[in-house]
Amino acid sequence: YHPAGIPELREAVAGSFATRGLPTDPDQVVITPGALAAVAIAARALVRPGERVLLESPTYPNAIATFARNGARVSGVDSGPTWAAGVNAAVRQLRPAVAYLIPDFHNPTGALRSDQDRKQVAAALDRAGTTAVVDESVALLNLDRQPMPAPFAAHHPDTVTAGSLSKTFWGGLRIGWLRVPAARMDEITRARLRDRKSTRLNSSHITI
Repeated sequence: YHPAGIPELREAVAGSFATRGLPTDPDQVVITPGALAAVAIAARALVRPGERVLLESPTYPNAIATFARNGARVSGVDSGPTWAAGVNAAVRQLRPAVAYLIPDFHNPTGALRSDQDRKQVAAALDRAGTTAVVDESVALLNLDRQPMPAPFAAHHPDTVTAGSLSKTFWGGLRIGWLRVPAARMDEITRARLRDRKSTRLNSSHITI
């Protein structure tokens, strides 16, 4: 009955972004069954077969598989100390449709990107017309209580942001979300509906 998720939950997610300095309307939020499902929906909506997707190296292996499964040509960029310069050069050379990034406590290195690095990468993405898919599933794991930079989408408004309760609360909750620019909501919602239909069809063939 609620293709984008329960309204109260969408409001709560929007409020959490606002608390972090990123004003968000509940209508920009799509609820998903976890962060990986959120990334898969974004991949299905934003990437056509054969298009280039830039990912950090190393990065979350399931994200690589998800984009490849959707027909993307994946390319890696070093996720080390020269991250911003490396992403800038790769975006300028490859002109990818999407860049999948984990700027908050990067998986697996744990790196936290500065506001300056985020601004530099955001500017490069703008120049190339590249959409950022940012994975914030570990963004709330600030174990050292260090000052946090602004969310990446505050620097790059075209960003599609994936998040989840799995890492901060419990993986069994299976609650994730996408924060989506208003102009992209239709394509993300259509991809979400296709995802739900596919899940129901696959479930109907399970024999117990």
